[in-house]
Amino acid sequence: MLRRFLLFLVSILFALPLAASAPLLQDPGLYDYLGDLDGKTGIGLTLHRRAGDKVTGYYFYKRYLKDIPLSGEFTGERDLELREMDASGKLAGTFTLHFAESDPKHRIGDGKTLLTVDVLTGTWTSADQSKSYPVYLGLTTIVGAEEGKRYAVAGSTDDASVEKSVQAFCAAVLKGDRNTVAGLVHYPAAFSVKGRRTKARNDQEFLADYDEIFTPRFLEKIRDAVPHNMFANSEGIMIADGAVWFDEKGRVKALNN
Repeated sequence: MLRRFLLFLVSILFALPLAASAPLLQDPGLYDYLGDLDGKTGIGLTLHRRAGDKVTGYYFYKRYLKDIPLSGEFTGERDLELREMDASGKLAGTFTLHFAESDPKHRIGDGKTLLTVDVLTGTWTSADQSKSYPVYLGLTTIVGAEEGKRYAVAGSTDDASVEKSVQAFCAAVLKGDRNTVAGLVHYPAAFSVKGRRTKARNDQEFLADYDEIFTPRFLEKIRDAVPHNMFANSEGIMIADGAVWFDEKGRVKALNN
């Protein structure tokens, strides 16, 4: 009797339609990724919400921070093809990507739980197929904003001017151009000196503590930062996991040195 009942339950389960998994990239917003192409060249990628199977976005090299448009489509439930066109409209290269089930570099997840949009792996291949490089990208954030308005949550009305200011700050810091750095600060600005939190009210006070702020270790954080497609919230805009926070105009408001 029990055996017949179990067989009956199994027959019902097999008769029920399997629930389809939700399509990836279906939620509104911008999906930002950082990683590398060829294992050493740093790149970033932004994907927009899908429309059917269609997907648009862009990628950039960390060295140049210049967006390169992409368009393509899902070729499978977890597979994506994105095409890069040159200035004349001809195919320049193709990303063939897969939303990995687990992170091959063990940076995201526990290796047991199925990932969704967290990791992209695959290849970039040139149009003539003479070059092909491995690609690895990890999700950094999903921004609930339209393109061109990612910093609106911080009160900004112009993404481009914010990034121009932040990039100028990073470049000046790495060049050791102290006066330019001081001119890109919104006073009063908070930072730490010998483990004590303090504030500078003007250029002179800021420059007096400059060497205490920009230690070799802190300079490395800024060197590794990506001043493009940055994280933002109502408190401001940040780089390097909060090492530096900026206001709505891209001026420094706090340094977590």
